[in-house]
Amino acid sequence: MVQAYYTNVGGELRLDVLGHGNLANIEGLDVMCAAVTTLTNTLALNVQSAAEAKLLDEEPMIYIGDDEEGKARVLCKPCPEHFSILKTIFATVCNGLLMLSKL
Repeated sequence: MVQAYYTNVGGELRLDVLGHGNLANIEGLDVMCAAVTTLTNTLALNVQSAAEAKLLDEEPMIYIGDDEEGKARVLCKPCPEHFSILKTIFATVCNGLLMLSKL
């Protein structure tokens, strides 16, 4: 089972993902894991692009694990004037994860 936790506290945006979808009998062919990984990596790439564009107050923390636990974390602290942009990006990814949870 995949679990995703989004927080928006103290000007920091954070998404933690843990677990696997377990929708396939053959390792590496789990479409749920593929979808969650794609969304998480999309968020990570957007946050990295925001960092390169100087939209963040601090360096982001991005971890996409490839271990059995399926851990990932994307954390950033946007500059106040760019907060709504990053919040929208996080919300879009979280909406995608929410849609997947209903499958």
